[in-house]
Amino acid sequence: MPEHNKKYDEKAYTCTEDNKKSSTKVFSTLKYLGVGLIFSTLTYFVVFSFIDTPKEIMLQREIEQYDKIFHSMNEEINDINKVLKDIQLRDTSIYRLMLKADPVSETFSEGGIGGRDVSQQYEGLSNKDILTEINSKIDVLTSKVKAQEQSLGELYGMAVDKDKQLSCIPAIKPVRDLETRRIASYYGYRVDPIYKVRRFHKGIDFSAPIGTEIVATGDGKVTEVHKGASGGYGRHVEIDHGYEYSTLYAHMHKIIVKEGQQVKRGQVIGYVGNSGKSSGPHLHYEVKKNGSAINPINFFYNDITPEEYEEMLRIAAQPGQSMD
Repeated sequence: MPEHNKKYDEKAYTCTEDNKKSSTKVFSTLKYLGVGLIFSTLTYFVVFSFIDTPKEIMLQREIEQYDKIFHSMNEEINDINKVLKDIQLRDTSIYRLMLKADPVSETFSEGGIGGRDVSQQYEGLSNKDILTEINSKIDVLTSKVKAQEQSLGELYGMAVDKDKQLSCIPAIKPVRDLETRRIASYYGYRVDPIYKVRRFHKGIDFSAPIGTEIVATGDGKVTEVHKGASGGYGRHVEIDHGYEYSTLYAHMHKIIVKEGQQVKRGQVIGYVGNSGKSSGPHLHYEVKKNGSAINPINFFYNDITPEEYEEMLRIAAQPGQSMD
């Protein structure tokens, strides 16, 4: 074999060996890189899947804290709602019943919003959903509070008016400290003392000495003052108490109020006399509703006992004679 061919073959063999070694190194490097990449990937997966980072731990703590706050707010809302339910029950069942007012409709008491389940729990909801739900509950609660505030405002006005009404409606005897046995004649058919015929007696006659004080039986306004001693009622006063009620005081000796004057229950308006068509010193007292006389016996409830009332009913049922 020629010498130059032999050298050529040796050089080619050496190049081939170098290429093999180089390929082996590259393969080894790639293999190590691949193993490293796989290990790094596995490590990353394990770390981020099973081990919380400091940031994640902090976020988790915040989420738990918010969860406690949300549930606490929910409990407070439920507690407030229970209080409102109790107020609504009192409003409908007690206050409005006492004041004889129409009950509030369920729609109005709910603030114009259909019934919502305020006890709904938040499990499974995102924080955004929880906040939205809580805001909705607060809106409903606010509407209920406003509706209840309006209702209580109406009831307050009714209570004030009721208090005024109670002070105006006749409720005491027109002759102060007079015993019920001094009532000479009751409401109903009685024998007329002058004409001796049976006539309807529109009031109650209180027998008392001339000069005995006569008091207004309720708050009101003096609408009529008749100072003439002649005529059926003689000197008499009429008081308008409002709320469809009025009272008349007749056969007076002296009148100390004037027409248009405002008077209070228990205020002295004049004195017992014997003026007009009368058979003796007494006060003829009438209670009217819408201008028609009604039985005054039902309007002494502020100053007589149940026993005295029963006795008055017993005597009133007996026939007798009036004093006018």
